[in-house]
Amino acid sequence: MWIGIAAAAVVLVGGTIIGVNLLQGTGEPDPVATQQGAVPKDPISDAVPAVDDLAGTRDGTTITFTWTNPAEEDGDLYLWNTVSLDGTGVPESTEEPTVTFEGAATGQVCIDVLLRREDGRASEQVRGCVE
Repeated sequence: MWIGIAAAAVVLVGGTIIGVNLLQGTGEPDPVATQQGAVPKDPISDAVPAVDDLAGTRDGTTITFTWTNPAEEDGDLYLWNTVSLDGTGVPESTEEPTVTFEGAATGQVCIDVLLRREDGRASEQVRGCVE
């Protein structure tokens, strides 16, 4: 009888060990858990900053707006358009942080400017006005 109990204990312990090993998988490491050097991407760092210091000056019917690029990169382009009540402003582009146009209407004139990166990402637009 003692031999039967010992044999049953050996089978039970051996079965437990084999069962645990089978539940753990093939013994290969988990590729996600063992990745080294994988750095999660920061979605905020990819954001394109908006232009700064947008200001305008008027000399009769000639208006000049200037602004600064807070984080200039090669290939940056600025898209701008005059703001109108009917929303018919046509976007134009410039590589320089300034724009001058003639024949401006009297009263307040506003433009919207955004920074566009070479890869197509763009900032939020900024509005500037001059009297």
